[in-house]
Amino acid sequence: MSVRIFVTNKQRFLKIPLRTVRAVAKAALSEPSSSLSVVFLNNSEMVKMNRRYTGRETTTDVLAFPLGNSSEVSDEGSLLGEVLVNAQLAKERADGDEEKAVSEALLYLVHGILHLEGYDDHTAEARRTMWRKMRKILSRFGYYV
Repeated sequence: MSVRIFVTNKQRFLKIPLRTVRAVAKAALSEPSSSLSVVFLNNSEMVKMNRRYTGRETTTDVLAFPLGNSSEVSDEGSLLGEVLVNAQLAKERADGDEEKAVSEALLYLVHGILHLEGYDDHTAEARRTMWRKMRKILSRFGYYV
């Protein structure tokens, strides 16, 4: 079975390099039979999702939703979850620089995937571990954070 990455782009602030997104996502996944849904959103859509799922009335960079042992992708393995990436926020944080914005969005993507894989960032040590893993994955593709 191969890893499948389903990408949906619902924003117009950042040009999404689909091949890179899929390659980075595959590199971040530890389960070779997992599939993943990735959705790129703008600030207003992310505020709606954040309000709906966390009760917070603000935007955020990434939300990750585990789907566990879902059989939605039975021929390709299980659907690990869905990662919502705020592409508009990535562009804003990169001061409009397209290349930096892509790097920022990929950072959010990897961060979300690692949460789905059980990593957390609730303690200083856990944050350091997570950041080391994110840097290692992104550096393989020439992105440095």
